[in-house]
Amino acid sequence: MADKNYRMLSAAFMAALFTVHQNFFRKATITLPINHFTVLMILHDEGPMTIRDMGQILVMSKQQMTPILDKLAKQDCINRTALPHDRRFMQVSLTPKGNTIIEDFNEQLRLRIETGLRTLNDEEFDRLTESVDVFKLSIEKMSIDRATLPNKVSV
Repeated sequence: MADKNYRMLSAAFMAALFTVHQNFFRKATITLPINHFTVLMILHDEGPMTIRDMGQILVMSKQQMTPILDKLAKQDCINRTALPHDRRFMQVSLTPKGNTIIEDFNEQLRLRIETGLRTLNDEEFDRLTESVDVFKLSIEKMSIDRATLPNKVSV
């Protein structure tokens, strides 16, 4: 297949992701600043981790992470505990309150999507169902070998 086709599909793919973001994620209510919410999302998706590991995922320094974590701890959204095998490192985990914030957001998003789906006729619904299945499988296939993909963008 020609490079032009890959370029066109990747542009269309990015446009689709942007459309989903604009029409669903941006319209959902987040009760925290986005950088605080992102920390909770990472912990929800990845599980407990050290501040260093979280900083690597978020591309933030420990100095940037500390005030965010302090505020989240004060709001009882996270716990910080020293690792038993090396007390120099702190492990961060979600509290039930932090987990509830993420679960509430996910439910809000799910309901927004479900409401939108109800506007489709039967044929559109069936085509979208099939397309989503293909899309999900394609995403999984495309992301298998992340080591060969560039992961940093120079500005």
